[in-house]
Formats: sequence, structure tokens, C-alpha cells
Amino acid sequence: MAGQIARIRGARVIGLAGSEQKRKILTEDLGFDAAVDYRAPDLAEQLRALALGGPDLYFDSVGGAVSQTVMGLMRRPARVVVCGLISTYDDDTAWTVNIKPLYANGLTLQGYTPVQFPDALPAALDHLVDWVETGQLTPLETERHGLEALPGAISGLYRGENIGKMVVTIP
Repeated sequence: MAGQIARIRGARVIGLAGSEQKRKILTEDLGFDAAVDYRAPDLAEQLRALALGGPDLYFDSVGGAVSQTVMGLMRRPARVVVCGLISTYDDDTAWTVNIKPLYANGLTLQGYTPVQFPDALPAALDHLVDWVETGQLTPLETERHGLEALPGAISGLYRGENIGKMVVTIP
């Protein structure tokens, strides 16, 4: 969603995804300019080639080594918006962030949760609804059904088995 919104607002968007299927969805279906395998051993080199001078904004939902790599490549000054750290949720030591890229690249690091902006919610929802209705924004969901599907959905989320949000519908 963040990448789609950035694209709507005119940004050049490079997505990070762990499978060829997800990278194709980002570029072919959602209109991202490029998509890179975040597991690639040459991730830094690929990003350097795609973002000449380095990224100037990184919307981070991954954390860990991927985020450290991206932050190390960012141009001065740039901003990192952290909305999640899914790669680190089961690792107590991984929440430590090497701040060298923040200092060296003059980065601003900002945590983000929607509840921080209650006054902006009505306008944001209006924009999102309009973008969905006009086909500019495509919500993606992987849906599972029934309470018994919940454990598998959660573990599948951590294994990257979802496309978009993982949703469990309980009748």
C-alpha cells in the first residue's frame, strides 16, 4: 500500500519482495518501477543500480539486515519510516539497530502507526476509497476461513505465504 501511494503521488518506487511471483505483482500489476529480491546476495548492488544516488525514502516493514542494507545506501538527507520489523519479531537481539547509516547519511528515523494521526484518518480514508474506486490503488489480501485456520495463517505470514494482508475470516 505504501508503495502504491508513493507511486500515486509521483515517486519512483522500488519494491522489495522475496519471490518472483511477488516481484511480478509489484511491477506488472501495481506499477512499481522495479522490484528486487531482498534475499539476493547482491541486494546492495541492485539497489545502487536502480536508485542512482541512493533512495531518499524507505518505508520499512521488514527490519533486520535488509533495512540496514537499505539505510547504508540512502542519500543525504533521507527519511526512514518504520511501520514494522517482521523479520525481527521472534529475535530479541535483532531489535538493535546500527545507527552508523543514520549518522553517516543524515537520515531521519521515524516510527509510524496509523493511531498517531487520528485527525488525519477521515481524509486518509477518503483518499484511499477514491483511489480504490478509480483503480489507482489495488488492495491485496490473502484470505483464510475459520478459527482453525488462524495458526496456519499466522505462521504463513512469517514465511511470506501471503500476497498483501493476511486476513482470517471467522463466521
